[in-house]
Amino acid sequence: MKNYFQHQHTAHCESGVISTMLKACGIQFNEAMVFGLASALTFVYIPLIKINGMPLISYRMPPRAIIKNISKILGIKLNLQKFNSKQQGKQALDKALTENKLVGLQTSVFWLPYFPPEMRFHFNAHNLIVYGKENDVYLISDPVFENVQRCNSEDLQRARFAKGALAAKGLMYYFENKPNIDSLNLCNIIKKSIKKMQNICYPLCFLLVLKEFVQ
Repeated sequence: MKNYFQHQHTAHCESGVISTMLKACGIQFNEAMVFGLASALTFVYIPLIKINGMPLISYRMPPRAIIKNISKILGIKLNLQKFNSKQQGKQALDKALTENKLVGLQTSVFWLPYFPPEMRFHFNAHNLIVYGKENDVYLISDPVFENVQRCNSEDLQRARFAKGALAAKGLMYYFENKPNIDSLNLCNIIKKSIKKMQNICYPLCFLLVLKEFVQ
């Protein structure tokens, strides 16, 4: 049970995973293109919300924003699921693999055994791709690493269903269809993404005042 594709070592997990999945569909968008089209750049500082005891600081949109935005922009039917139990999550993953799907997962870095101990921390929004399975071992394309990895079923289940902030609840996703790049007005899509990013740079209060002014 194995899906053939080109593994990528990228700077950011979510945009890297989506870039890899798109390239497997014949859409040659690199990580920067994916990040830009999804209008994923932002800045947030919320001292009242703590993650690992530190104030929430983010330079990008919330987890899954890139996945959902790119799918919407490119007209991709996205199958995105969460689960109430580990058994349900495992069955759904195995079924998707038998259908030759490249499956994206949201996981916890801390419970992935191929991460060196010094790189592990409690972060529950790390994205990776499962591209196959051999016996009870899953074949993984993790954009953090230069080469593909392997992970046994028990460890992967623990990583998928880790508790705490940003808990994934077994989140998995894959494309139901291949986007038709020829039918897209890429120039128009890029312009819309740039305009959206331009608006993000303004404080919310300024946008509300501007809206009243132009009405």
